[in-house]
Amino acid sequence: MGFFKKLFSARRAVTRAMEEQEARLSALAALPPEELARQEDATLCEVLSFQNDKAVTVQFGPPHKRRQSLADCYNALPEASRVYALVDLFALYMETDGLCGVLTSDLRPYAWELPSLLRTVGAAPHADLLASFYTDNGIDPREVDSFLLRNDLEHDYAAQEARYPYAAFNRAFSALPPLLPLLAAYARSRVLGVGR
Repeated sequence: MGFFKKLFSARRAVTRAMEEQEARLSALAALPPEELARQEDATLCEVLSFQNDKAVTVQFGPPHKRRQSLADCYNALPEASRVYALVDLFALYMETDGLCGVLTSDLRPYAWELPSLLRTVGAAPHADLLASFYTDNGIDPREVDSFLLRNDLEHDYAAQEARYPYAAFNRAFSALPPLLPLLAAYARSRVLGVGR
């Protein structure tokens, strides 16, 4: 099999897998709230993220045509979904890039609110750790323009990483209980309204 034939075959396989995943999530999203709430934490959170992405696509258009960042789109959701989506995005960025990634991402404008959002979902130790990081390092989370990455992303990101003790924060954060069960519990009670 030639290179391009393999490439197109792989592309078809990926496309098929993505379509199957979307069909699975659509079916789960169609469940009544009580039934959706009985799903495992990871499945529930995956479905809610899918629903949030669908909602912002309806409101703001597909990702490649939006003028708003994903965080700004999530900020426009109804309050319970908004809290869930912003904390979920924070958890994703923490998992992939750590706190430096959070503060240089589209969540930057919400840095001031992140401790409160974390507390809202029951993650008080996470909120306290983040608030302490701001205080201990003289960061005003309402003034975050200094975290903006300019034209030279690689250089600017490296400079941001050197500014603060992110590695120590990331280690301390990873020692805390995972956010997923807290997000799932919040979703069951506040987003789905089950078990209130």
